[in-house]
Amino acid sequence: MNFIFTIYSALFLVVSMISFFGAFLAWQRRSVNCAKELALLMIASGFWAFWIIFETASQSVDLKIFWSKLEYFGAVSAPVLYFIFVLRFTGKGRFISTKNILLLFIIPVVTLLFALTNGQHYLIWSGFSSISEKTNIMEYYHGIWFWIGYLAYNYILFILSTYFLFYFIFYQKKVFRAQGFIIFFAGLCPWIASIFYLFGISPVSGIDLPPISIILSGSLFAFAILSTPFLDLVPVARERLVEVLPEGILVLDGQNRIIDINESALSFLGIRNKNIIGIRAESSDASVLLLLNAVLDHETIKEIDIKNNDEISTYRITKQTILSHPNSRLVVIHNITERKLLELKISNQNQELSKLNSDKDRFMSIIAHDLKSPFCSLLGFSELLSENIHKYDFTDIESSAKSIHKSAQTIFNLLEDILLWAKSKSGKIAYEPEEVNFNQICLKVLEILSPVAIAKDISINCPSSFELKIFADVNMLKTILRNLVSNAIKFTNPGGQISIYAEQSGSDVTVVVSDNGTGMGPEALARLFDISQATSTAGTANETGTGLGLFLCKDYVEKHKGKIWVNSEPDKGTTFCFSLPEKK
Repeated sequence: MNFIFTIYSALFLVVSMISFFGAFLAWQRRSVNCAKELALLMIASGFWAFWIIFETASQSVDLKIFWSKLEYFGAVSAPVLYFIFVLRFTGKGRFISTKNILLLFIIPVVTLLFALTNGQHYLIWSGFSSISEKTNIMEYYHGIWFWIGYLAYNYILFILSTYFLFYFIFYQKKVFRAQGFIIFFAGLCPWIASIFYLFGISPVSGIDLPPISIILSGSLFAFAILSTPFLDLVPVARERLVEVLPEGILVLDGQNRIIDINESALSFLGIRNKNIIGIRAESSDASVLLLLNAVLDHETIKEIDIKNNDEISTYRITKQTILSHPNSRLVVIHNITERKLLELKISNQNQELSKLNSDKDRFMSIIAHDLKSPFCSLLGFSELLSENIHKYDFTDIESSAKSIHKSAQTIFNLLEDILLWAKSKSGKIAYEPEEVNFNQICLKVLEILSPVAIAKDISINCPSSFELKIFADVNMLKTILRNLVSNAIKFTNPGGQISIYAEQSGSDVTVVVSDNGTGMGPEALARLFDISQATSTAGTANETGTGLGLFLCKDYVEKHKGKIWVNSEPDKGTTFCFSLPEKK
């Protein structure tokens, strides 16, 4: 190949070097938004100018056409890459998808194919001039596809880029406006040069001016990158910031026309039509009218509950005047449903904790009172016995021993109830239900309590002939029966009677423990299962107790998803009933 490298070849060498240098600078900051797009644009421009070096140095028509075909790789790519760069910079990155990029390159690829095969159809170049002896440059006469598929398409991309840039410049702050103007003027240079080239306004006939103009464009980009934080200050545009906010953002003018609105606000208000900019809010077809009315009223801060089916959502609406736009206001809609639910949950937990503390204080007061009596008896009888045992006969010793045993038994039962109640409240009692024979459980409980009943001359009736299956935790069932039967013995007069039986009741089994003892009035019944109202009541033989056993009964029955209730009349007796499931 014979080349004559002229001043024009050197000029395009400088253009190519500036473009590649700008690409290098941009690629150094490729982690910054827009940097990769700018780097690709400068690379395409650099290769465009690079092949022109050889085209201006070639001495034959065929060689010049060959290098011109290679130039088209950069010539068709640069306008598309500039458009993509502008989209990214102005915050329209959502349009930059693989599909859209492929669509943008369809016409450039067709143009490139036509350039590579121009000899068969002459759609790009319809003819050529002779090579100038002074400049070694050849003029190209253009075919129809050059005007339609190359030039017109590129100008469409430039017009769109200009629109996006000016829209961006108008709405951005000063620092971002400067960036926008740099990009605009840098992109404008090749387009002005192409107009000069097409109309023959050129100092050298046939020289390709657009690549030369890249000297100015590349210099602008390089200057901006080196002297200012150009790419570091690429703005976070509205589409990348406002649209991803969970809060609803709405801008209204003095006539309630919608100036701007994001996706969250559309969703909260139930507006399906997204093209409502400029429409009055009242005419936006919002389905959540209560929320819309709250947005439009004049209260600065407002909370509102919106019921949707069985769910209630709570919104907090704040409004602020926009100083730069008189009579306009910014409305922010916060969905605070989860926060309200959390606050309610915390409030309920605090109430439960307060009640638990109150119950604990009340419980400790009851325990302290009820432990005092049996301990005093225990200490008193044991002291008298130890000091005067030589004076007592066997009958006196036996009586004192029984009193000591009775006090110790009372303390033991009380401590057992305390331990079980504490485990129940802390959730440390295992709940392991199984199918059991109710009659067998009942008989085991009575083996323990019968001596107490016999000592008080009380009879207990428990039919032993029936075989009733029940689904329950054995230990819990024993505790329930033990406490109810103990309670009946405590409040039944000597010679009285206690009955225990169970019967099928639908899918449950109802257990009944009744006595003909002292009974209770309405006031005592009302506070029976409430520890905050619990009082110590002596039995018919002055037995003491806290009523803690009844709290255990209620807890254990409810663990089985059952219920417990009581019927009583003064001097006629009391009947306790509770239900447990028959099957799993």
